[in-house]
Amino acid sequence: MSLRSLDRRHTCNRGKSCRGSSSRLESKNLRANSCMRSAGSLGSTLVAMVCGVAIMTSCSRSGPCGSKTSGAGDTASPHAQGGPLRTSASDFLDLSVIVASRPGGMLSVSDIVHVVHLMGEAAQLPAPHHDRRAIEVFLDDELSRAVFGSPLLFRSRYGVRYVSPNQVYNRRYLPSGSHNDQVLCTLAQAGVPATRQILCGGDRLSVSDAIQDCLANFDISAPEIEWTAIAIATYLPPRQSWINKLGDRTNFDGLATELMHRNLAGGSCGGTHILGAVIALRAKGDLHAGLISESTVQQLDGYLRDAVGRIRESCVDEKAWPLSWYNRPLGGDMIPSMLATGHILELLSAGVPRQSADSARMLSAAKWLAVQLTERMAQTKEISPAEICPLAHAASAVVQFLPVHESATVVHSGPDNGK
Repeated sequence: MSLRSLDRRHTCNRGKSCRGSSSRLESKNLRANSCMRSAGSLGSTLVAMVCGVAIMTSCSRSGPCGSKTSGAGDTASPHAQGGPLRTSASDFLDLSVIVASRPGGMLSVSDIVHVVHLMGEAAQLPAPHHDRRAIEVFLDDELSRAVFGSPLLFRSRYGVRYVSPNQVYNRRYLPSGSHNDQVLCTLAQAGVPATRQILCGGDRLSVSDAIQDCLANFDISAPEIEWTAIAIATYLPPRQSWINKLGDRTNFDGLATELMHRNLAGGSCGGTHILGAVIALRAKGDLHAGLISESTVQQLDGYLRDAVGRIRESCVDEKAWPLSWYNRPLGGDMIPSMLATGHILELLSAGVPRQSADSARMLSAAKWLAVQLTERMAQTKEISPAEICPLAHAASAVVQFLPVHESATVVHSGPDNGK
């Protein structure tokens, strides 16, 4: 299936069948990172050749990479005047800094989601909960009450449920992720196993109970199923299908087909989360024989080839992407977007065929993002709620593609300051 159908409003091919009993969800320690964010190691020599940067061993892994030395023509950018070019996760998002940016010092669910996305389980909560990891907010209803002002999760007849977006109680919105099942997806991508304990209402439950509730309430025609799809693809296999509380059976073929019919223009972050969910399903198809039929696998491969083609065609100045990257023919707003570029670069590392993408372009994009992030953080450390998503995904892409794991200082050697 190509992306041509995605220029139309999505249609739902919802199938129904008689009721049946579902087997108990298998509890496995499955790391979503292995198929969602499997960036290969990039050597410093390749980086130097492709990105126009020189690599000098000088800084530790635990902190920001060392100072940037200005080169010929480096006069226009803040980072060109002796400041460090930011390439470490800890440079970009810190919950204590985010707290200072929030009225009343109250963090949002989106803040925690995106910091965990960038830093994983290592992320710590700020004072007064600095002895707790940020991800524990999603696993302990009392901790979520202390951080957000009210619990993020509650018991349901099917297990444990996270508060849905725009859910209201006593005339006020409850804390929630910005998208359906975003918290559950975050746990999956962070590699949290289905056996991990959840404390809710005084009971000791597990992530498996949250998945059971997700499956019971699954609606393939819901407006946003991208995050749900990634969570299910992470925790359910090798089981091939599930039945919701209405008796509707869904399998991975049906889920994949629905995602491929979704309109990217109507998706969040330039439709990149829809593409990410397709990549996740395709990866699981390789890991579990028979999970997805051969015909659907071929459609997924065609979809991804078309997506790579559009990504290559829409790249602006060989280093960035606009939010409308999926349009064909190209048109409209072709302004380089940090939001789109960060998400697309993450996807290219996650499972879009490397041989089909341009490594030089990918590394140039990582460098462009590093410059944009460095300049943004030089202006002010305050981070607005609207900035948390583009900053986190851009920083994640930079950390993956620039070789900070090799303890390197990045020194710009070109006259354009990375712009």
